[in-house]
Amino acid sequence: MNEFIKLIFKRPWSAAAGYGAGLLSSVSSVALMGTASWFIASMAQAGAAGILINILIPSALIRLLAVSRTLLRYLDRLTLHDATFRIIGDLRLSLFDTTLSLPWSVSSTMRDSALERTLKNDTALLENAYLKELAPLALAFSCGAIFGCVAAFFSLRLTLVLIALALCSCVVIPCLLSVSVRHLEHKAAPSRLKIFSVSHDLCCGLLDLCALGEQDSFYQKIRAHSEVISSVKIRSEFMEGIALSLIKTSSMGAMILSVFLLSPLVIRGQVSGPVMIMLSISSMAVYEALIPLSTVFFDFGKVRMAATGIFRLKQRGQELSDHASPRIDIRSAREIAFLDVSVSYKGYDVFNHLSLTFKDNENTLVKGAVGSGKSTIFLLMQKLIFPSGGMILADTIPYEALNSSSLRCLMPMALQDPQLFSGTLRNVFTMVRPEISDARIKELLSVVELDGFLASLPHGLDEYLGVTGMALSGGEARRLCIARALCAGGNFLILDEPGEGLEPSQERRILSRILSSRRGVIISTHRSLSVKGFDQIVKVSGKKAVKIPISNSQDLLSEPDDLNALSDLSVNSLQEQPSCGIKHNHNSQEGGNNAEFS
Repeated sequence: MNEFIKLIFKRPWSAAAGYGAGLLSSVSSVALMGTASWFIASMAQAGAAGILINILIPSALIRLLAVSRTLLRYLDRLTLHDATFRIIGDLRLSLFDTTLSLPWSVSSTMRDSALERTLKNDTALLENAYLKELAPLALAFSCGAIFGCVAAFFSLRLTLVLIALALCSCVVIPCLLSVSVRHLEHKAAPSRLKIFSVSHDLCCGLLDLCALGEQDSFYQKIRAHSEVISSVKIRSEFMEGIALSLIKTSSMGAMILSVFLLSPLVIRGQVSGPVMIMLSISSMAVYEALIPLSTVFFDFGKVRMAATGIFRLKQRGQELSDHASPRIDIRSAREIAFLDVSVSYKGYDVFNHLSLTFKDNENTLVKGAVGSGKSTIFLLMQKLIFPSGGMILADTIPYEALNSSSLRCLMPMALQDPQLFSGTLRNVFTMVRPEISDARIKELLSVVELDGFLASLPHGLDEYLGVTGMALSGGEARRLCIARALCAGGNFLILDEPGEGLEPSQERRILSRILSSRRGVIISTHRSLSVKGFDQIVKVSGKKAVKIPISNSQDLLSEPDDLNALSDLSVNSLQEQPSCGIKHNHNSQEGGNNAEFS
């Protein structure tokens, strides 16, 4: 929570404007009720005594307070909401930046649902906490303090009694009531996390679950967690209702106590009757600012948990991200060099003393068996994982000194597992190049032989491709990802197993077009590939990568598919010691990042 308070003070003027407008609005409301009650009592007293009084000034003051209260309430909503949106907007941007800057080796171990919950639900909870709890809490204590000072001017005894009543009914009892349900909230916390996770998994893997006939089991899980959460919510709402009723009852009690304690002063002539009525009504009106305290203590546990999760993620990101120290924004690189690089994952050596060079004027084929570590090389190039030994250079600059985002712009990659966002066909390209023309999109689609597919779409480039591109076949999704990578530009182009899901003849045609149109293309495959246009070929096997002379590469290119290359590894080693080249499967039942050798 301390971090959240610090975040508020990063926007001091916005926070001060919201607090100030809210305080003036509350004070204006209490002053209106007090002035109006004083005026009515004074009129009654004057009428009974047959005395003429000036009603112009009091009535004008009442009208002024009424108008100002209305205007200040609008200003309060405007400034308080503006401050909230600015503060939470800063938090959302900071969290998103932190998430993007996390090393892939860290983010890949986190569940998608956990990140989504942090970015969406937890920040929304903090937004409501500031808007409906922290700000009203500050206003409640400020209004109570101001009224206490005014009341103390007339009667210190009255002030002490009213403060004791307010503390008891608005703080102590709601706090005790919240404690009675807090242990239930702790028990329900795992169910809240689980129901979000299970719902996320159900949405991501619905098609697979239906095909396996397992959707009913997920329904039962969601129902079980919902029942736990509902029972706790009912109990919490009941206790909140008791607290709210108590505060409203206390407001009437404050008025009655004020009359009771001020009556002797009126009899002795120390306080006039209209003043007694004004203070009594004001003591009741001030509770309007105290009512939000009925819910603050009940939500404190959830808010604290959300804040802890958010700032733990931020702290972790600050420790590991590029922003921990200044980085160089690289605009171009002619050469990527691996110098004696070693990579290990959970004690398993993926590469030992790897030395390779990729140049932007050469096309490279990286060939190796499934699980040999081809994708690991690409992840190292993109600074998504880090070597355990040796170093990588972009031209002559060490990778450690480079900004990751600018580096990746130099080498767009089509992943082994096609990854598409929900949107139209045009969106696939505009999210990479917002200014791209329709003509260029059609040209790229033609390169990957999707021009016929485009012609078949009723809405053309504006055709919606379904959630995460589910309306596409595997081969169509792969070719679309290749076209998107081509659209991004850069010195290098990385295609990880681009032929998966494609006919061999189609794969040859597409890759031949790409290789003949540009340089700096790096392609990986575990299959035979009869395509011309490579300047160097790298054979990956046995935790090593060896450059094969072009004159001796024909046999390598025509090798049969080596799908049995993992026979020397046990099934347990595949499960427990995956290479750093991990394939994401966003449609899995677990909704996380399943690991697969690539």
